[in-house]
Amino acid sequence: MKGRKWVLSVTGSYFLILALIVVIGFIVDPYFHYHEPIAGMSYMMEEEQYMNDGIAKHFSYDAIIVGTSMTQFFSTELTDELFGVDSVRLTMKGEGFKRLNELTETAIENQPDL
Repeated sequence: MKGRKWVLSVTGSYFLILALIVVIGFIVDPYFHYHEPIAGMSYMMEEEQYMNDGIAKHFSYDAIIVGTSMTQFFSTELTDELFGVDSVRLTMKGEGFKRLNELTETAIENQPDL
């Protein structure tokens, strides 16, 4: 009987900790897959290839800069100033036209005023 209680408590603790990790991952969401960034929280924008899908789905914008590493350092602030838009940069290092097209289609589906 004591062995069964121990197994149940260890298993329960394991799943409780696992659920806690999942909830924290969902709340913080460093790749923006579930929601836009939390105000006041700092995010590292280094792995844009993993973030781009979430950026295209959850950010607020009306213009995009899409391209390969050649467009990686284009300034969204300058684009916003020159064209009077609110833009985001969706760059993919070393990707081809197919993946860039998929990203553009995702942006168009999620932002009707693009």
